[in-house]
Amino acid sequence: MLFASTAAHHGMPTPPEVLAVLDDPLSPDLPGRLRTVSIELSNPGLGYMWSKFGVVRLARRTAPLWQQRGARIVSLSPASSTRRWATRSSRSNR
Repeated sequence: MLFASTAAHHGMPTPPEVLAVLDDPLSPDLPGRLRTVSIELSNPGLGYMWSKFGVVRLARRTAPLWQQRGARIVSLSPASSTRRWATRSSRSNR
C-alpha cells in the first residue's frame, strides 16, 4: 500500500526528463538529479507535491509487475472535503 496525496493530482505538465529522474528514486544523487531538471527543492510545498507525484507514478509503473506475481498495489490519496454531501455523510456516521 502506498500513500500519496491529492497534491499529486494537480495535473501539471511533466516533461519526460523529469519523469526519468522520478522513475529512479533510489539514485544515489537524487537531489542533484532533480536540480538538473529544474525541480526546486527549497520550497517545502513543491517538494511535498513532487514526492507524492512520485508515489503515484511508482504505483502506476509497478502495478503490472506485482500483478504478474498475484499481488495488488493500492495507492491512496486521502483528502479532506468540505463538500456538502461529505459533511452530511460524516455527521450521519457519528
